[in-house]
Amino acid sequence: MSLYSRARRFIDMSRVKELRKENIKKQKLAEVKFEQEKILAELKKIEAEEAKYINWRRDLGEGMTTDSLGMINLPADPDTIQTSIPSTTISSADNLGSPTEDGIVPRIQSFQVVDASKTDTITLKISGSFNTKTIDGTTLSDKVSVGVLNAAGNYGGGYLAGGGDNNGLGNGTHTLTIPQKFRKAGVTFDVMQIYAFDGGEGAQSSSVSITGVGLKRVNRMNVFVSLDDPESLPFHRGGLGGSEEKKKQLQDMLEAGNEWMVRNGLEPSRTSPGDIQLGPPPPVSVADGRRTSPTSTTPPQAVRDAYNMRWDPVMKAWLPNRA
Repeated sequence: MSLYSRARRFIDMSRVKELRKENIKKQKLAEVKFEQEKILAELKKIEAEEAKYINWRRDLGEGMTTDSLGMINLPADPDTIQTSIPSTTISSADNLGSPTEDGIVPRIQSFQVVDASKTDTITLKISGSFNTKTIDGTTLSDKVSVGVLNAAGNYGGGYLAGGGDNNGLGNGTHTLTIPQKFRKAGVTFDVMQIYAFDGGEGAQSSSVSITGVGLKRVNRMNVFVSLDDPESLPFHRGGLGGSEEKKKQLQDMLEAGNEWMVRNGLEPSRTSPGDIQLGPPPPVSVADGRRTSPTSTTPPQAVRDAYNMRWDPVMKAWLPNRA
């Protein structure tokens, strides 16, 4: 009689099988609990983000009613005109008053009122004949300036280009950054010749054509929008743009794991989204001396369904398919 045969006389094989099943069950339990802890940690993260969302809505002041507002992220789209503005012309018909004895007069033409809250750049093409004129030792230019009137009704701090510093815009296509304070609804951009030459000796200003005017969003932007704005649709599904759906999905996955525990006579997971220390589920020794691991053990059907898991013959593991 071989040593193996003699040993079998003293081994309860049914007990070995029972121990093996118990250890496999423990391994599966460890896997389910591990996945549930990850789900609970993700739920905690979502709840923390929602708390921040509620806080900024509460803390936002300046008389704004935040109950009807949400924040959205708008992607950069530098090649697209978000808002087109009709072309215009600056000519002597736009003179503000009569020219001085030296033939100097400001000319201003306003564009239409626009909503610049979702843009950061204005582009325009200028065509004209530009000159310089020296008066009392100072050389002046009749190039074009671009600005926005401030609350006091002047252009102090409101120039995007030019502004009487003789560095205005000449012929060509120009792209100007809109200052943050002008990225709002109901803003009007003006084009002007601060030193137009109309009479007197020397150079004379001709008409200037302003075409191809439009607002762009060159950089990504986070902006507040009204909840009746079509772009705010994610907020109708949750404070963080779909977080309610994500939470529902995670809750369903959590329940799937609990159902597997109940079917196997185990206590469902009672872990709350508190401080969770995650680590890989420990390997479990089986009765025949081999060790199993998450990559060599088939997950319970509930977990496979929840994560849409598939067997990868190359990795030799069950992997979640989130595609």
